Amino acid sequence: MRDHPPSFDEEQGFERHQIIGMQLPALSNQRRFYNALLFEIGAPHSPKAGVAVLKGLTKTLLTR
Repeated sequence: MRDHPPSFDEEQGFERHQIIGMQLPALSNQRRFYNALLFEIGAPHSPKAGVAVLKGLTKTLLTR
């Protein structure tokens, strides 16, 4: 993360991050992974949503 600091997009008014760092418990699953990732990027989501929904939302938000 030190090698890729965030940059501020003056036009859009928000920080852009090239990478996201996070730690998960050893016994994690896909739902926990996507919920943790969406939480870390501040995305509104339903923690009870299915894995496919969480994965789709994550992909959509991270490719913007």
